[in-house]
Amino acid sequence: MDTTYTPSQVAEKLHISVPTLRKYSLLIEEAANNSNYFPRNHQNVRSYTEKDLKDIQELVDYSKQNKDRKSTRLN
Repeated sequence: MDTTYTPSQVAEKLHISVPTLRKYSLLIEEAANNSNYFPRNHQNVRSYTEKDLKDIQELVDYSKQNKDRKSTRLN
């Protein structure tokens, strides 16, 4: 069975806050047109796989690159 992670574990691994992780998760679910993209437990908390971590890390990296470009243009 694949290892799964809680939102707080993912947020810690990716060095982002849990609310930011929630934002990225919602974006992915909307893009996939699937509100059940990430499995949820009996308390309706999302769980994440290693693949999910990598995918979300790409979003985080892209977001940081985009912010860096914007700040460079402003200077």
